[in-house]
Amino acid sequence: TMDPSDPWPALRKFILRRFQLEYLYPHQELAVHYLLGALGKLGRTELEENCPGLFICLPTGSGKSICFMGPAAELCEGETGGISLILYPLNALLRDQQRKFARAEVPAVLYCGALDSGEKSLALEAIRKMDRGVVLSNAESASRGPLLPLLTEKRVRLLVIDEAHLILQWGGSFRPDLLRVIHIRMMLDNPVTAACTATISDEQRRELATLLWPGETWERIELLCDRPNISYRVISCRDGLDGIKALLYMAAGGSGITPEEMGIEEELCLPAIVFVANRRLCEELAQRARIWFRRWIGRTERIWHYHAGLDTSLRREIESDYASAEDGLVFSTKAFGTGLDLPNVRCCIHFDPPETMEDFLQESGRAGRDGKPAASILLQIRRRLFKAGECRRRAALARIDQEPEHCAGCDVCNGTEREEPIEDILIGEFRRRHRIRGYLEDRDLLRSF
Repeated sequence: TMDPSDPWPALRKFILRRFQLEYLYPHQELAVHYLLGALGKLGRTELEENCPGLFICLPTGSGKSICFMGPAAELCEGETGGISLILYPLNALLRDQQRKFARAEVPAVLYCGALDSGEKSLALEAIRKMDRGVVLSNAESASRGPLLPLLTEKRVRLLVIDEAHLILQWGGSFRPDLLRVIHIRMMLDNPVTAACTATISDEQRRELATLLWPGETWERIELLCDRPNISYRVISCRDGLDGIKALLYMAAGGSGITPEEMGIEEELCLPAIVFVANRRLCEELAQRARIWFRRWIGRTERIWHYHAGLDTSLRREIESDYASAEDGLVFSTKAFGTGLDLPNVRCCIHFDPPETMEDFLQESGRAGRDGKPAASILLQIRRRLFKAGECRRRAALARIDQEPEHCAGCDVCNGTEREEPIEDILIGEFRRRHRIRGYLEDRDLLRSF
């Protein structure tokens, strides 16, 4: 029988109703239950005293956000109230989460560097009047300027750090303010803290926990980071530009070798994201792709480039257009592309090999967030992320100390791995079909496509 003194059933119903959910998955329920207990919402003070931190390690697309959005919404209820500070690394994620809180009728104020001076003033004024609700920001905006001093005067009860692995990955290089989340937590009198990520190794988790909760206990909720609906493929190429051209030529239905003959007819699908290393290359490849697609199929209107250097209004326009395009193609920088939180991306193409397997899994995780079949295609030139004949899924998960029970799909395990460079495959098939002899150089043939 249900214990009438247990508030959990009512809290669960509240969260399901607010976020239009029919149920919570077991891992979500466990995380929500933990944080509500740590916040004193379950009437068990020992939880609040002994549970300062929680690691939420769940694969992309497994409903990680509700694990902290639910408790943040509940903090807005009742007599005690309280404020939640949620830090995201990317502005695109900030705006997406603000929209989700708005749909749940949870007051949420956004404060970040992308706002103009007038918008910042309005946001600070709203926070100044706030006694319960959610503040959405990033490490830079929260650690500098007027926001943190203002929050120290408030009752911040929950601190959430999304994509927490980036503290270690970027904090020591081009975004040192990420390391200041430790200072932010201390200045806010050490509220209950949830660190969320999709990919992190045991060693990184211990290092990050030492930074966030020095000398304190912490718990973790973790699922295998495997995404069974994503199929992984590695394609060798001699030159990155030629390789991406050959791959897109197949996607456009060029008259040479077809995706079916490469065994990738179910993988090379649109909408797609192409991850590249920097803004210049992002724009250059997008422009080249427009020229190529105009030549191949006579249209260019659904190809975009996307990075942090674009005007905010233009980025919003691209996000909206790409989200509604069934055959869109967007070239994005690695850091900014992981902010494209769209459910129907069918394929992620890694133009530049990611620096680490964690990066690879983060980029791949943009595909198939709706649970339908999707693909990750890595163009591999000189630096090799995977070895020949090596199961892609097992190799990637081994880097974060995990092992799948079986491979749900990769080119090695399904027997379609091709070691020849994609340019050679395409040109060889083109020569055979059109009976072109060797008097034309391969490079000249590739330029003609």
